[in-house]
Amino acid sequence: MIIKESMLIAICFGFCLTSIVLMVLSIAGYCLFSNSFQNYELIISNWRQYPISDIRISQAHGCNDDELVLNNYQFPGTYNGCDCRQSYSLIYFGMYSSSCSYNQTLHGCRQIYPVENRRFWTFSDPSAEQKFILCGTLDKTYNFYQHATQSNECKEGQLKCGTNSDNFICTYNTKCPIVELGYQSENANTKNEYIKLSNTAQLWYNRESNDQMPFVEMRVAEGEGVCLLNHERSITKGRNDYFLMRDKKVDCDRDPRFQLLYKIDEYTFYSINDSIDLPSKLPEFYINQIYKWGLYKRGYVPWKQSCRGDILKQFKDQEPLLYNIHKMQLGIMIISIIHLCIFGLINILQFKFEILSGFSYVGNIVSLGICLILITIQYRKAHSEVQLFRDIVDKQCSDKVTQQTLIILADSLDNDIYRFNYGLFILLIIVIAISISIICITGFNKFMDNKHHQTYDGEYDNDYENRNDLRGSFQNSYADPFHEPIPFYKNNTQNY
Repeated sequence: MIIKESMLIAICFGFCLTSIVLMVLSIAGYCLFSNSFQNYELIISNWRQYPISDIRISQAHGCNDDELVLNNYQFPGTYNGCDCRQSYSLIYFGMYSSSCSYNQTLHGCRQIYPVENRRFWTFSDPSAEQKFILCGTLDKTYNFYQHATQSNECKEGQLKCGTNSDNFICTYNTKCPIVELGYQSENANTKNEYIKLSNTAQLWYNRESNDQMPFVEMRVAEGEGVCLLNHERSITKGRNDYFLMRDKKVDCDRDPRFQLLYKIDEYTFYSINDSIDLPSKLPEFYINQIYKWGLYKRGYVPWKQSCRGDILKQFKDQEPLLYNIHKMQLGIMIISIIHLCIFGLINILQFKFEILSGFSYVGNIVSLGICLILITIQYRKAHSEVQLFRDIVDKQCSDKVTQQTLIILADSLDNDIYRFNYGLFILLIIVIAISISIICITGFNKFMDNKHHQTYDGEYDNDYENRNDLRGSFQNSYADPFHEPIPFYKNNTQNY
């Protein structure tokens, strides 16, 4: 069916614009919610860890199988690169984050080969007199996620560690886990235990503190602390990471719940981990003593006794629900991208050939309908989740950092999921209604055209038959001069 060009342009442009809006909003919603969801997962991950009951240093043989390497840092490795700084071509110059091409090699560029990831699990005292590995023994009879106490007393056979109702734990171990950990003589408490690092340095720790939860994790980080998103790798402010690094360090927001023990310089850190050779393998990779790497520790994320029981259970139960929201948001994003790629191309082809196919409309309705179903589910879930997190924030169940994390999570559910999806819901309803209307109008017009053609053909056939009848009558009334004489002449001859 041929449609006027202006109408065709308007319809194609409308569908393409809708696809773009759907894709942009779905991508924005997914990305914004991802960070908030990761913060929630980090809280749950922290609670699932076992507390450290003992620590020791190992200087040669690493940690035992039942121990955890506390000062573990993973160097992520690098990608292939191409160094054209000394190329004699005017086309290629500088360095490129890809393998050298044949032409680049001909013009004097050099291949930068990748460096595999490395495990930096050695640290040293600040004076660099002694390098060591810090090993921790886990108390596997307790973790906060499964065994958070709901009363001020422990069960029979358990050891109560701490007296503060918000911070104590109950363990089946024979001694309490480590709570405080520090460097040298920062705390002169007579109950401290010490680990000698060198002739001039030592770590102290104790198992009794009413103000902190047990020590459960340790990180090595560059700069001023561990990133709030703990999986990110921090970097010194104003410094750029190496351009070929697989997982680049970022100048992120720091997590103040990680407490600094002490720092060493970067040259020492790379040297004691046998990686001082990296600058010779990676052009423009520098190791500098002015940059510092710190050893940080953190305990359990605190949660008040008054907020345990049903509130804590509801909070933990949100994990699969938030995961499903995150997964469905990913599905909406993928469908929106596919929708734009496929039906955007179809609309362009339709505009080129000046036709509108039923497949395009049906395909638009089906794909948008799937998005509509997912968005409806998301809309209802997000609406119920927001209020729960707002209630937890109002009750001040945790520390300031966690409270702020929950505020951001609630806002993300409210704005990035609830409101975004509400807008998408209205948009999709309008587009689907328009698509169905166009299908109905197109089908009706086609039906009327077919009916008109059938009527016209019938009239044409009747007219053709009538004309044939008239022609036959005329031929029958016309005498053939070669077979029969005209009656007029016959009569005249007889009279004559």
